[in-house]
Amino acid sequence: MNYERLCAAVGVMREVCNEINLHCTDNIEYVVLQGVGKDDAYFQDHFFDYRMMEFYNHNWLGNADFMHIPDSFQVRYNCAHYPILIAREKDTKEMIGISTIKYDENTEDKMDPYYPYPKHKYFSITGILTKKDSKYRGVGKTIYEIALRGFYHFKKLYPDTTITCVIDCRNKNSINAIYNATESINADDTIPNIHLSSNIVGFYTVTDESNRMLEAPTIVVRIELDHQKKSNRDTLEFSKKHHGNLFRNLLITLKRYIQDCQISNPIIHVDEGAGIVSYYEVNHAKSLPKVIPNGTEDGNNRMPKESTPLYGPFQLKILKKRGEN
Repeated sequence: MNYERLCAAVGVMREVCNEINLHCTDNIEYVVLQGVGKDDAYFQDHFFDYRMMEFYNHNWLGNADFMHIPDSFQVRYNCAHYPILIAREKDTKEMIGISTIKYDENTEDKMDPYYPYPKHKYFSITGILTKKDSKYRGVGKTIYEIALRGFYHFKKLYPDTTITCVIDCRNKNSINAIYNATESINADDTIPNIHLSSNIVGFYTVTDESNRMLEAPTIVVRIELDHQKKSNRDTLEFSKKHHGNLFRNLLITLKRYIQDCQISNPIIHVDEGAGIVSYYEVNHAKSLPKVIPNGTEDGNNRMPKESTPLYGPFQLKILKKRGEN
């Protein structure tokens, strides 16, 4: 992400955070990590990258396929290249939620196998995680909402961008959070003439050379401006069958659910170290459904690592738009 766009993204999301904080009645505040002041506790903590890594390590104990746990190298890279949204307690500054808003551009020389749309410039909302057993509710939905509101303002500056997220097809919590975030924005009278819809525009599978699925199908969601309110949500219900391969059964159910939307032939790429990625575009976008996983997500819970390496002091880089002090 070039520096100008990165600064603009940090700036608009910081403004949205400030607006949200004005109306937040809980002991919570939302910040863009790269937009905090130099007197902020996070800027002054030279091991904050380690604390971010440990937040992921100790707070995601659900299905390992639902969440990528970044190492220290990945955290530092993200801090230097993408806006990071954080929810924290106002008094203690303890982190209670996080997400990295990644940015990428597809070119003739580089195509994202998980979103293979030529010449697209796009954000992707990744790694939304809230503190395990937190007393605060709705933090994940609010982080989605900040990302979407920020993108709405960013798109006024750079109309050539879109915003997406990829979600394991069984992950009802993430699907509900982004759906509820769009509905919350649509219901806000202070944002006139805007109606967002969260649509399934495709899905992908990852297989090995023997065509064995290595993970569950993943839906690709694009959030778009829509001039017509969608009807009530459909229901997508999976079943935990005692026969057949779990991932294949999930794929059959997903395809059956969106078959009327015209599924294109797969676009196939090899992602070294991951597998063969087959992306299926949905020609007529499908609104996000209410997902009932029925236990298909059980049995793959991760355990936190006992220790993670620490790579010396870290200095957060503060980003400001041109003209800001």
